[in-house]
Amino acid sequence: MVLVMLEKYNKYWVDVNGLMGVATILDPRFKMKLIRFYFAKIYDELTVQTEIDRIQDLLRELVDEYGHKNSKSKAKPVSFFSTKGKWIMLDEFAEFVEQDNGATPEKSDLDKYLEASNIPLVDDFDILNWWKTNGNSYPTLEQVARDILSISVSTVPSESAFSAGGRVIGPYRIPLCSDMIEALMCAQNWLWADIKGCGDFKMEYSQFEDMEDDCYTEIVNV
Repeated sequence: MVLVMLEKYNKYWVDVNGLMGVATILDPRFKMKLIRFYFAKIYDELTVQTEIDRIQDLLRELVDEYGHKNSKSKAKPVSFFSTKGKWIMLDEFAEFVEQDNGATPEKSDLDKYLEASNIPLVDDFDILNWWKTNGNSYPTLEQVARDILSISVSTVPSESAFSAGGRVIGPYRIPLCSDMIEALMCAQNWLWADIKGCGDFKMEYSQFEDMEDDCYTEIVNV
């Protein structure tokens, strides 16, 4: 049993998920410091920097992608009103301004965010409220944080979640409607929770399923 658990653990947790690393960096209490701290404990010296760069590059790609989308929606170049009452676009001046700004590139939201000091560690920290309050300082990075931090995290293996139907819809239940199947699944979870809560009564999950199938078979035969 231990080997099976170890195999499942290695399958899902040995390689640090990229988005989970990004979400850690987006926590102003941790940023890159927590990544460096734990990666030094997880990986050998030759792998630490490679994994750190992988997570940081993923975040930079996200910031660049969101920034590219924002640049498409920016306002058009400024126009000037002439004495003849017509709008004249100073294209050459606009190009000059753009080239002049490109000579001294402005720091990205990510660079400014990482250079700022980490906020103190607190237990009841509300990260979403922090980004809501401080997002104006990092508008592009705020959009990334809004989308990444809203992803629900689940430790339920995907194959277990998708195989639940096979444990509920047996050969006798195929004709049942969806509402009845949903009711059976809820009832099964409630009954199983009650059985697990009994200290003196121990039953394996497979035994519970066999008992449930036997009861259903008797009902159908009646």
